[in-house]
Amino acid sequence: ASYARSFEPNNQIPIGGTVFEPVDPEEGDQFELGAKAEFLGGKLQAQAAIYRIDLSNVLTGVDADFNPIFVDGQTSEGLDLILTGQPTPGMNVTLSYAYTDAELSNGTRAAIVPEHSFNIYASYEVQSGALEGLGMGGGVFHESDRFGNNANNFDLGSYTLVDASLWYTIAAPKGLSDDGTIRFQIALKNAFDEEFFVGTSSQARIPLGTPRTVYGSVSFDF
Repeated sequence: ASYARSFEPNNQIPIGGTVFEPVDPEEGDQFELGAKAEFLGGKLQAQAAIYRIDLSNVLTGVDADFNPIFVDGQTSEGLDLILTGQPTPGMNVTLSYAYTDAELSNGTRAAIVPEHSFNIYASYEVQSGALEGLGMGGGVFHESDRFGNNANNFDLGSYTLVDASLWYTIAAPKGLSDDGTIRFQIALKNAFDEEFFVGTSSQARIPLGTPRTVYGSVSFDF
């Protein structure tokens, strides 16, 4: 269980376009209660937490005269679940889910906050034999529909992304390191090239998320 208080200064806001005037800070309180457990001789780990965050004096923008716009408060409460397992040697599976109810004092939902998010990732690396060090992994990430602003007059939609990777790890030459490794990896992000929006600063500026991307890397661990 935990409790925390937060304090974050708001930026100075121009008044009338010429005079700068400081504004009151944003303050908050956070309560959290969680638990962890292990099952099947440590092959399955579970974490669960519930929380509530109350913020006051939340700056949401400026009006046509450059005066700051505040909301009296923002409340976020929800649930986080994480399951991690090792079904066989060399295999790891992670499953996570989050529910977030983020509401402003005027009854609208906070911008760019999905109500539901889900992620599953699995990887496997060969542990012995001629293919020892060869590994592969893949995952799916999903976020539900999100509003583009605090007024909730437009939304950004939901999206689901699929990633995959392939790697090969070998022992580093003795001249470089006695027990180091070298990893060659190729990864594919957003495999199905889904168009999505990760966030926005205004209704006139809504950037697209990263399209399908392939990249390679070589890393040395010593």
